[in-house]
Amino acid sequence: MKVTPRVSNIVRAASLALVLVLATTLLAAAQGRVSGMVVDASDGLVTLDDGTSFWVTEDTRVALSSSATFVNLAVGQYVAITSARLPDGSLLASAIAVFPESQRGASGGQSERSGGDLMTNAHIEEARINRLDETELLVSFGEYTERVTLPATVRIIVRSDGSMDDVRPGVMIGANVTDGVASSITVEA
Repeated sequence: MKVTPRVSNIVRAASLALVLVLATTLLAAAQGRVSGMVVDASDGLVTLDDGTSFWVTEDTRVALSSSATFVNLAVGQYVAITSARLPDGSLLASAIAVFPESQRGASGGQSERSGGDLMTNAHIEEARINRLDETELLVSFGEYTERVTLPATVRIIVRSDGSMDDVRPGVMIGANVTDGVASSITVEA
């Protein structure tokens, strides 16, 4: 069977359309918060072990995240606290993350999460740190102040500024993705 140039062009156009549909489907899947192990990070495209891919730009922020302890907490730091409201009105933290200096003030305030937890992004104003017992922090955001108890079981992490050089095959990451483009990536160090 002889293939005419017109049929050949139609086949090429259909093949290209299929590739574009598949690429769009993969990128559309990368929305919201995604996480996994990096299998490739080249030419501005990051691909995770589950097949999810997303683009990075010069505006994509990269942070390194590592486990920490109470000794890593200090007055003046900007933190994100996951907590539950106690009957006395104070907060009981289950996790606290120290932001890098470049993110000071990011998304300041308090919001409710699914399951009833609260997320509070605030500055540490006072700290009573006791590694053997509970630690208490006084944090502020805007005109509000909250008293936060950190039990010995609280998960503490510290984030520092990173770069796209830290996003490489074999590392675990989490990313905030909108329209197939990451606004931020957190690398688990």
